[in-house]
Amino acid sequence: MNRWGSPVSISLMSKNLHELEEAKDYLMNRLTELPQLKDINENVALGKQEIRLKLKPKAYFLGLDESTIAQQVRQGFYGGQAQRLQEGRDELRVWVRYPKTDRMTLGQMENMKIKTPKGEYPLTELADYHMERGPVAITRYQGSREIRVEADLVDPMAAVPEILAQISRDIMPDVEAQFAGIRYEYQGQQKFGNEAVSKIVPYFLIAFLLIIFI
Repeated sequence: MNRWGSPVSISLMSKNLHELEEAKDYLMNRLTELPQLKDINENVALGKQEIRLKLKPKAYFLGLDESTIAQQVRQGFYGGQAQRLQEGRDELRVWVRYPKTDRMTLGQMENMKIKTPKGEYPLTELADYHMERGPVAITRYQGSREIRVEADLVDPMAAVPEILAQISRDIMPDVEAQFAGIRYEYQGQQKFGNEAVSKIVPYFLIAFLLIIFI
C-alpha cells in the first residue's frame, strides 16, 4: 500500500451489523478468485476474546434464550452483579469478580451447569460454543456502519482501473443481490485519483478557453 491507499479498497456500508459482517466475508472470499490480488484483508481491528454461543433445540424447548445462557456463562468467567444500591438519584451496582484462580476456563465449560426453572442442565446439552476475537469498533461512514475490504496487487504495474472494472462487473452485483441493505464505494487509490481529476479538470477548461480567446 502506498501513501494514497490500497490499490483495491472497497467500503461496505449497512445499518445492519450482521448483514455487514456476512457481506464482508462473502466479498473477501470472492476477491480470492482474482489472481491479480494478494493480501486481502479488512480494516476492523480485533479486540478481546469473546464466547460465541449457538443454542440447541433443547434450550428452546426449556424456554431459554441466548441472553439467559450467556449471562450465566459470563458469570462463570468473571463473576456477577451482587446487588444494587440507591443513593438519592444515583444507582450503584456492586459487582463480585472472582479471583483468577476461581474463574472458569474454556475447557471447564464442558462441566458447567445452566440453571433453568426445571433444574440444571449441562451447557453442552443446550448450546455449542467457541471463542473468537470481537471487533474493537465498527467505524461509521455516511451515517451507516462501515467495514473496508482491501487488497494489494501481485504485479505492482497492473492496471488498477481494469481490475476494479472486473470487480464491478463480476462480483459487486452478486454482493448487492445477496445483501439488499449493502451499499459500497471504492476508496483508496481509486477515490484519490477521482478527487484529483475533479480538482484538475476546471483548470484544464480555463486553460483551454484562454488558448481559444487569446
